[in-house]
Parts: sequence; C-alpha cells; structure tokens
Amino acid sequence: MLTNKVIIKIIIVLLLLVCLLFYLFYKVKEPFNKNNSNYVDNTETVLYQLQLLANNYNIIMKAEDDAKLYNFNKQYSFLLNDNKYNNNNTYIIISIGGNDILGLTNKVSSNNNSEFNELIKKYNEEISLLHKKLPSANILLVGLYYPIDTRFSIYKDFITKWNSNIVGLGYPVIHLDILITNNDDIVSSIEPSPLGSKKIANAILHH
Repeated sequence: MLTNKVIIKIIIVLLLLVCLLFYLFYKVKEPFNKNNSNYVDNTETVLYQLQLLANNYNIIMKAEDDAKLYNFNKQYSFLLNDNKYNNNNTYIIISIGGNDILGLTNKVSSNNNSEFNELIKKYNEEISLLHKKLPSANILLVGLYYPIDTRFSIYKDFITKWNSNIVGLGYPVIHLDILITNNDDIVSSIEPSPLGSKKIANAILHH
C-alpha cells in the first residue's frame, strides 16, 4: 500500500510533467520570420500594420510560429481550390524558412549541404505550384534578416544563400536583411519590434 509520502511524490512528478507539456506546446521559436504577435501588442504586429496601410487589398500572410516548409500546403491549401483569390487585388506574402534553417543537422557550412539544398528545392517547388494555381495573384517573397544577437551568427551563411535563392525566382522580394539591422528593430533577441513591424509593413506595401 502506498504511503502518503509516496503519493505526494507521485503527484509532484505528474504536476511537473504537465508543466513541461504546457511549455513545449506553447513555446515559440520562429526567428527570422514575421509572425510576432506573441512579442508585441496586437496593434503593433506586422500583419495588423499591413492591413491598416493596405485595407483596399486582399492581404494573405500566413507566417506562423514553429512553421516549417512541410506546413506550407496546410497554410496555403485554402487558396489553391478557390478561384476568388486569382486576381491582381490579392497579395500573397510568403514568409517561411527560418525554422527550417534552425533545424538543420549540419550547421557548419551551406557548401555542399544536401539537407540545406533540399530545403531550397522544396521552397522553390511550393512557390512554383502556388503561382501555377494562382497566376493572376501577386506573390511577394519575404527574405530572412540577420539576427543581431551573436548567438545566431552561425546561421549567417545559410541566410545569405537562402535570400540569394529567392531573389533568383523572379518574384518581388522584400529584403529584410538590409531593413532589419538595428537593436530598435528587434525584441526578444530575434523578433520584430513595433518599429520593425512598421518597417516590414511599409516595405511590403511599397514593394
């Protein structure tokens, strides 16, 4: 028969497990990309600022925390089967890739990195399919910026090559690597601040 002391220990362990699961479920780790709603007020996010500035357009921006390229179809599948988005008043803002780079097994170099090359190939295929399904919609690709926090300097080479790739795809590109460069542009080490959000929204609007 269990003693009171043993029961108490079991309860404590269960509570700790619940806390751990809660943390893992809600933690956010989407640097370089633009969904910053967990870091600034709702009226200071990139999407809110963009909708405020361009309320006459149909703005679609699905940057999500923890999202990777394999989430792309889930995020944008609703567009592919609805012809109402296939017009020049629709702007599809693609901001993805940061978590994929963070998750690379080989972080030493992008040279001859088959894992990184596969990411680029997957990205290019997804963009191509989106354009094929919605040829009249405007597709804007958002590049990755360099985090100011030196802990992420290991990713600089990957970010440079990622940005070079999307420039070569022939779509308008928002160059955040030259836009988000100051401490005032960032909160929580890697996320766009209210000022950074306004910069990004204005850059998209005036692409």
